[in-house]
Amino acid sequence: MWFEILKVGFGAIRAHKFRAALTVLSITIGAFSIVLMASLAKSGIATLSRGIEEVGGARMVVFFSKPPEKSERKRASYTHGLLLSDLEALRERVPHGRYFDMHVPVGEREVRFEGGETKRADLVRGTQDFLGAFSIRLLAGRNLDGDDLSGRRRVAVLGDGVARALFPSAEAAVGKIVRAGTDSFRVVGVADKVKRFGVRFGFDWNDFLLVPLVPAADGTTGSGNLLIVTDDSLSNDIVKRVGGAILRVRHREVDDFQVFDFAVVLEKFFKVFRIMQMVVAFIAAIALLVGGIGVMNILLVSVSERVREIGIRKALGAADRSIGLQFLMESALLSGLGGMVGTLGGIGAVTVAGLIIARKEQAWLSVVSAEAVTGALALSIVIGVVFGIMPARRAARMQVVDCLRAG
Repeated sequence: MWFEILKVGFGAIRAHKFRAALTVLSITIGAFSIVLMASLAKSGIATLSRGIEEVGGARMVVFFSKPPEKSERKRASYTHGLLLSDLEALRERVPHGRYFDMHVPVGEREVRFEGGETKRADLVRGTQDFLGAFSIRLLAGRNLDGDDLSGRRRVAVLGDGVARALFPSAEAAVGKIVRAGTDSFRVVGVADKVKRFGVRFGFDWNDFLLVPLVPAADGTTGSGNLLIVTDDSLSNDIVKRVGGAILRVRHREVDDFQVFDFAVVLEKFFKVFRIMQMVVAFIAAIALLVGGIGVMNILLVSVSERVREIGIRKALGAADRSIGLQFLMESALLSGLGGMVGTLGGIGAVTVAGLIIARKEQAWLSVVSAEAVTGALALSIVIGVVFGIMPARRAARMQVVDCLRAG
């Protein structure tokens, strides 16, 4: 019986190709919208997530300087702000820390090489763990080391964009003297190119000039923040507790710092993005509902046109249930066909959009949402069934005499 129902259903669709195509089109647009919009949203989340994970992601714990609010009498009894000595104390005593860095983005500077080109870049004062903490690899030369900081050496590591603008190759940059504003630095290393999207820490990933962080005479480092990249996000809590206790003792219980745990923040951040992704898919699904109404209208017209056929089939012994299933199957076929075409079109559109975006933003990660594909196909069929119930019931309830008389 099911084979016969499918056969008759396909025959009815072929008999009215243009009308069926228009009906399928409305469902196609809905499924296409769901797959495209949900996949682009998921691609954006995946790209941002990968960029964040590449710089430590949920494994990052940051200690920020802030104006103290308590213990006013103790404020003048110590040097304000986070110090390099604080960093070394954390490095020695905090467990589960993979990188310990303190850096201060100074701002843009005009970087130039004698007799060569100039390039605007972000000047960053940092430590030997700066590159490791932000997952930046060296392309040539060496990294900063402890001797550079303790000896207050005027050396620098260039970002890939700066090195390319000023020198013919990364190797050619090593050993040269560059000027950043009024200061001169000898290049000891060149960083590899970084492809990262949507994540910044006060400097450009490729157009930067890393120089040793040298404290002032009173030991202060300006607006420097302490960054710890842990071995696992599960270790963040103990790092926060131990690190906070050490800093409170060193700062004589003055609350001039606060802790920022990326694991907690990112969990809330991506939860919001997932909700937004669902909202986008829900809005796109409205087009499917509109298509479902179109399917129902077309089938109601089809029922009125096929009254004689319904009467003959009932006269030959067809049950009301079989007649209803016939029109229900046609509705599901139309919607399912439209959902399949729309889903395939959405996948193709996501691929093309990803290629176009990647040409401008190389870090873009194109992802087809499997949930959206499955949901679009399933929802298309469900809508076909739901909106096909009314035409199917009307056809099933027709009386044989009335059908033959009308025919």
